[in-house]
Amino acid sequence: MQITVRLLTGKVCSVDLEPSATVTELKQEVKRLAGIPETSQKLAVNGDGHITVLEDHRTLSDYDLSPASSVMMLVTEPKPTPSKIFLSTHNGQTRTYTFHPDEGVSDFCDRVTRQEGVPRSQQRLIYNGKQLDENKRMSHYGITPQSTVHQTLRLRGGGWAWPPTH
Repeated sequence: MQITVRLLTGKVCSVDLEPSATVTELKQEVKRLAGIPETSQKLAVNGDGHITVLEDHRTLSDYDLSPASSVMMLVTEPKPTPSKIFLSTHNGQTRTYTFHPDEGVSDFCDRVTRQEGVPRSQQRLIYNGKQLDENKRMSHYGITPQSTVHQTLRLRGGGWAWPPTH
């Protein structure tokens, strides 16, 4: 049977499958025709006034799709998977941390503070020679899996030297 898949962009794909085919098989055909990975496809049908999202393991006949059926497709970005980075601590140890590229530097600093026991006001995190700004995201600095972030201590001071030297 011929199924029409409509993207939000207006593009249309016609797919020829048996009613016993699964939604996964439909997604594979759409990938072949439109180049959109299955993991980025959300397929849905509008029936009886409500929208039903198609589940991968179900068959087309489970949704009463007919040759005249039209399936809507939304393209989604897959969620980033957590990655591992290394933290080289101020005392020379290397620790492994899980992070998401879209994680805020501030959130990462909080985790480092909790696990390493160094107050935020007393540490700096450096990547690729740049101090991480707590108002930015980890992805802003191009931090990738297996990267190393360096923790250094802030030097406190700025007061008067004693005894005074002349």
